Amino acid sequence: MRTCVIGGHGFVGRHVVRALLSSGRDVLVLGRRRDRPDELPQAAAYASCDLIDRTSLRHHLEGVSEIVSLAHATPPVLGSNDLLGDHVANLQPVLVLLEEAERLVSLRKLIVTSSGGTVYGVAGQSPITEDTSTAPVSPYGIIKLAIERYSLMFHLLKSLPVVVVRPSNVYGIGQRAFTGQGFIATAIGHVLQDSGTG
Repeated sequence: MRTCVIGGHGFVGRHVVRALLSSGRDVLVLGRRRDRPDELPQAAAYASCDLIDRTSLRHHLEGVSEIVSLAHATPPVLGSNDLLGDHVANLQPVLVLLEEAERLVSLRKLIVTSSGGTVYGVAGQSPITEDTSTAPVSPYGIIKLAIERYSLMFHLLKSLPVVVVRPSNVYGIGQRAFTGQGFIATAIGHVLQDSGTG
């Protein structure tokens, strides 16, 4: 079974790729970088692909049974600097992916990652559950929620086998602090800096 991981060389992607490989899957990672990222396991194939290039994307998705979409081009803190650019860089590629995935007769599942925090905005309850109303107040959250809605639209109207996940405050081995993402890693990074061990 061939699984395509879009954005598989990021922090979360690397862990997902390793887990998929350990399950016996044939893994293809698609990314924007021209050269193969050093962090990728050698067992994973890598291809550079502009996700809005339909011809290239269609070629790489041929014969794929599963797609995991993890890519997001701008960190949450940068989204508000260029609203139109954020839209083009992050929503447009997902729309192209959804349209191209619809053509795949071999596709069993398309996993789309959203955000477990920013899509809710200022929450009126704690803890937040999946039933909590979504009311994002940041460009990042708005784009993530739009990606969710479009994905579910394709699921309902086109029977695309989409699953939307909302990971929240992901952290772990290999995560770098102070990148604009990862609250826990950044908080720990500050503690280590203040203690003189970081």
